[in-house]
Order: sequence, then C-alpha cells, then structure tokens
Amino acid sequence: MAKKNWGKVLLVFSIVLVAFSVIFFIYTKFNLKYSKKLSAENEVLVSKIELANKNVKNLRKELSDTEVILNKKSIDFYENYGYQFDGDKKEEVQKILGDLQAENDELLNNMTKLIEDNSKYFESNIYSNEIYDKSVDLFFNLSSENNFERSKNIYKELSVDELIKESDGFVSKIKNSNTESKELNSLIYYLSIYGYKIKDFTKGSYKSLADVYSDINTYSEILSEIENLGYSTGGLNSKDFNSIKDKFKEYLVPFYKNRGLIVSLEKGDKK
Repeated sequence: MAKKNWGKVLLVFSIVLVAFSVIFFIYTKFNLKYSKKLSAENEVLVSKIELANKNVKNLRKELSDTEVILNKKSIDFYENYGYQFDGDKKEEVQKILGDLQAENDELLNNMTKLIEDNSKYFESNIYSNEIYDKSVDLFFNLSSENNFERSKNIYKELSVDELIKESDGFVSKIKNSNTESKELNSLIYYLSIYGYKIKDFTKGSYKSLADVYSDINTYSEILSEIENLGYSTGGLNSKDFNSIKDKFKEYLVPFYKNRGLIVSLEKGDKK
C-alpha cells in the first residue's frame, strides 16, 4: 500500500513541479540575467518529472493486482479458521462477519477522530471563498490536459493571491509567519487542495480510504517542501504531521486486512 501511495504522491508532485517551472518562467522571462539559471532549473524539474512518471507506471501495475490481494485474504481465512464456507458453518460465519465489521467501524471512527483532533492543519475559510471551486477546477483541468504552458499567467488565472490574502486558519497561519512570497502562496494553495479533501473525509465524503491516506501523504510532502525551502509553517510542522500520518496508517492496515476477510466471507456465504 505504501508503494501505491508514494506513487500517487509522486504523480501529484510532478504536476506541482510543472506548475512551478511555468510560474518561474513567466516572472523571469524578461530578465536575461537569470535566463541561463532558469533553464538549468527547468532541466532539473524535467528529470524529476520523468522519474515520477516512471514510478506512476509501476503504481498502475500494482493497482491492477488488487483482486489478487483479495484472493490472498480468502486463503488467509482458510488458514485461520480451517474450513470452507459450507452451510453448517453459516451462523459461525455470520458471527465472524459481525465481529470484523464492528472492528472496522471502530477503526474508521478512530481515523475520523484523528483528523478531527488535528483540524488546525486543514481548517480555513478559503474553501468557502466563492472563487475557490472555480480556481481548483481550472487547476485540475490544466493539469489533466497538460496545458500549463499555454497559460499566460497561471498564478493570476488561478487567483492565488486573492485566495490566500482573504483566508484564515492554516492558510493565514503559514502566510503570516513569513514575508510575502508568490512561491509560498503557490505552495499554500496546493496545500489547501489536499487539506480540503482530508477535511471532507470527516464528513464521510470519500470513495476510498486508500485515497484519503494518499492525500495525507501528499499534504505531508507539500508541508515538508515548504520547510525545506526555508519557510516557517507557523507551528504546523511536518514532524508532528508525520506522526498523524503514521497513526492513520496504523488504523488503515488492519482495516484493509479485515475488509479482505469480509469480502471473502461474503462471497463464500453466497455459494
């Protein structure tokens, strides 16, 4: 699972890196003094993106093996309980199903509470800004169609300055802990996209817990990048957030193990 999620992280960051290379190009293209330096930086970004794409291909292969993993969970059941799903064991199977589901309900509650207890990393009124949804939609449209280079001023088109300036919560906390910077504002903007998705998990708005964990990993990477570039995160440090990420994974692993057994039991009980 870790490999899958890191693959997703690399995919997202390849998009982020492309955006940054374009932003830097727009703001420096009229300054010949720095053109050679910019070219060298872009070459580095391209090499990183190529590496990310290679890892994404490996990720897609792993995702195609999901059914194989579920079948393995079925074998685990036979080894643990020592019998097939025959009729005379139906009541016992139903009891095991109930116990597994109850355990998963508790694990899900623990994951939800973990995110709620650390809402300072995600809470902000940026999400309610009337132009936020339109901006994020534009960002994903540009990234999915690989049209960043066609944008004359992506920073302005996404209304990054306006969104960051008018926001509170984690957005203002990080912004106000540093001097004004378009680079930092861009990173906070990207951070908000994943903060929004993680926050929505607590409302039951998610398709897959694996996707939630992937978003948490991505959020962690962007937060670390902010610090690595020398900016302050205003107390929202990546070390503490990594502890949250690790705790989420502690709940997630047994959740998926139980779910694999539940799927196997339910299939067998219908035979």
